[in-house]
Amino acid sequence: MNYKDVANATKHSLIMLFDLPVGILLFTFAVTGLSLSAGLLPLFLLGIPLFIAVMGLAGLVRKFEHARCYALLQKMPPSLTVKEQSVQPAKGLLNRALYAATNLEGWKGIALMIVKLPLGIASFTIIVTLLSLSLGLLAYPLVYYILLESIQVDIYEGNLLAMFTNLGPSEASLIYFGIGILFTYWVIRIVPTISKAFLRVYALL
Repeated sequence: MNYKDVANATKHSLIMLFDLPVGILLFTFAVTGLSLSAGLLPLFLLGIPLFIAVMGLAGLVRKFEHARCYALLQKMPPSLTVKEQSVQPAKGLLNRALYAATNLEGWKGIALMIVKLPLGIASFTIIVTLLSLSLGLLAYPLVYYILLESIQVDIYEGNLLAMFTNLGPSEASLIYFGIGILFTYWVIRIVPTISKAFLRVYALL
């Protein structure tokens, strides 16, 4: 393990952490935009232009997400299919609305923004759990000493090693710290792989 591995794991950890707030924003935009468009449809001059704007922005979000994912995966994006190539809609509000309603790229953008929330929750949960376990194991000796000296709380009592071994607190602390080092090494190795799995899903939408 070297500096590049740590930097790469840190980068992908931040990506996974930020997937949740970004997913919340995109999901809110997609659901609110479509709901308002449908709700304001009776008001001809409000519902239709809003729908056109929402679908246009959804297409732009999808392009940005694809560019981001392929850049992080260090892969070239596939060429656009005939259906997804940019076609200028005919002039007129109704023609633009029809184009927005039948534009596959816009609907894929909406699907991406909706899916981004549950995947963002999963991504955030995984990385927080891994980082918490890693930091908790590494900090066990320090936490044990601080709690014991400050408020006389012995966290060694009743823990797993105390239940099945005769090891003292000092030996147990060293074991937990050693496990923490091994677990942290594994986390640094596995986080980029997990992050790239989520990026591949986003790139497919």
